[in-house]
Amino acid sequence: MVAKTLRVLGALGLVVASAAPASALWIKMASLERVREPSFEELAYLSRSTFLDDGRHGWVAGATAARPHEVVIFRTTNGGESWERFEHGMRAHSVFDVEFVDARNGWLVIGPSGRLFRTSDGGESWRGEAVVGGWELSKFATKIVDVEMMSSMHGYGVGSSGGKAALFEYRITRGGRPPWWRPQVVEGAGVLTNLFVHSADWMWMYAGSLLGVEVQALRRAGSTELTPIAGMGDLSCIWSVFFIDHERGWVGGIRGDIWRTDDGGLTWARHHSGVDRAIKGIHFTSRTEGRAVGGNGEILETSNGGRDWRMIHYIEKSSTDLDYFDGEYLVTTTSGLYHDAPLRLRYERLVPRGGGG
Repeated sequence: MVAKTLRVLGALGLVVASAAPASALWIKMASLERVREPSFEELAYLSRSTFLDDGRHGWVAGATAARPHEVVIFRTTNGGESWERFEHGMRAHSVFDVEFVDARNGWLVIGPSGRLFRTSDGGESWRGEAVVGGWELSKFATKIVDVEMMSSMHGYGVGSSGGKAALFEYRITRGGRPPWWRPQVVEGAGVLTNLFVHSADWMWMYAGSLLGVEVQALRRAGSTELTPIAGMGDLSCIWSVFFIDHERGWVGGIRGDIWRTDDGGLTWARHHSGVDRAIKGIHFTSRTEGRAVGGNGEILETSNGGRDWRMIHYIEKSSTDLDYFDGEYLVTTTSGLYHDAPLRLRYERLVPRGGGG
């Protein structure tokens, strides 16, 4: 799985929020704003981002709010100094996921259909990917919601197939056979919505519902078999997942709950983050040090493995994703990117407007 990363090297805008301590420096990437039309911030919903370890390439994807809901993709090839905007006629209410393994090969999942597209030129053009079972729009439709790619030739996705939850595997063979996303159906688990992959035989996947149905979870732990995991109590919807190793991991719930496991997902302990919104992203740099982001832009920090959380900044924007690279955090909001930048980076000071945007 490729780390989702970005090193910001370009001109940036300083964001000031009264709730932030003096040590917090979160800045909005002004260069992303410059590639939009004047009204795009009010008419779009950015929902997913992905970045490479090279410190240069990154992508942000979303959909315009106004009908016909066009998919919009932003790309940087110089660490955020400038951005390109792509529109390819794809229509969707939202982007479920965007994933790149290198500067050319990437995948895009759009909603609500869960259709999946691939690019081999960095996002300049896209083509639909074949899935066993097809994309028929019915209650038994095949749908992919989340993907994790290990290389341009091998990866996994989760969703549903034939009305049942499914784990999908993608593989290109050396014999040249066309690639397919092939489902492994899971009985009685609804639609799998979250996937976290360490390797081909260590991964975790979850199914939840906004309607209060208890979360169902599965893992592949040191083998090719999928086994159910329990102990998540009244957690009804999972928005984010992160594992630091095979044993310790965290999931973020819809009401600010963050759950931790120390045995690979067999048992879970519940800890409240102090916010009441969904936890949209979690990342840990060690078994004790980590951050999370709430749906309203609350940036949270823990130093004891997630037992206690404190808010270190409040962006006051609807947040959708959290990324990390080399000590630097990046938050995707519906209207742009915010970066936890070190003081050595150059930035331009902007006058805050409204709620700090």
